[in-house]
Amino acid sequence: MKKKGFTLMELIIVLAIMAILAAILVPSWISWIKTSRLKAVNNEARVIFNASQTIVQEYNFRERNITDEDKKNIGSGEFVFYWDRTHGQKLDPADASGASTLTPATATFNEDFSGKINKMFTDSDLMQYKIKVNNYMVKAVVAGKKNNDLYIGSYPVKQTDYNHSQTIRNFKMAPVEIPAAAPAPPAGT
Repeated sequence: MKKKGFTLMELIIVLAIMAILAAILVPSWISWIKTSRLKAVNNEARVIFNASQTIVQEYNFRERNITDEDKKNIGSGEFVFYWDRTHGQKLDPADASGASTLTPATATFNEDFSGKINKMFTDSDLMQYKIKVNNYMVKAVVAGKKNNDLYIGSYPVKQTDYNHSQTIRNFKMAPVEIPAAAPAPPAGT
């Protein structure tokens, strides 16, 4: 009579092969997940960057004939705009912690600016972001699912690694800003 089934040795060999495959595939699978999540938030930051640049240019067009800098919403100055999934705040870049006081004009600007961006960026209720603007130019955007997210994306300089210590609100914008233009080559070259 013939016995059906596998021998103990065959089962041990199959389990050893499966363990070797798992040891090889699991780390690369985890790396692939990390990379794809970073790409996703970097792409979200790019969409926010493009939407906010469009809105900033609309303000530039509207404010070009206003001579009093105090009456301009954006003006030639620098500011940071922070969206926390429900409210937007225009912050002074020197004090990006959010301790700045809001005037009624600033509150109106916050509502208008965030409303326009969020109309163009439909996932605004799922993302938090911070935008740095200087002289009617968007310099940088950082974004993530929540303030202390492990995966924070940025644009134009994209993040390539986990966020280990920064939150979106306290994110240092300088490393992700548009690099300064290269100096013009000397004449005659």
